[in-house]
Amino acid sequence: MSSEAWVESPRLETHLDWLLSQLEPRQTAIQELLSAGVDADFFCYSVGSLDEPPSLPRTIRERAETLGIRIEIDHYEEE
Repeated sequence: MSSEAWVESPRLETHLDWLLSQLEPRQTAIQELLSAGVDADFFCYSVGSLDEPPSLPRTIRERAETLGIRIEIDHYEEE
């Protein structure tokens, strides 16, 4: 599942918010998949002028945790 075709924003938070909005109504189905051994995460690619990945609001992280989904950020600093 990707937000790329649906979200026009460079902000990671905006993309994750959209993804969570799509998945939260399906929380029961997601919990069943996780209980069956499916591993779920949001894999995020980031490039920026700082060596740190973008920060995310606690509410975004909490919403993902409620669903049982980890947020992984693969961040690269621009040279």
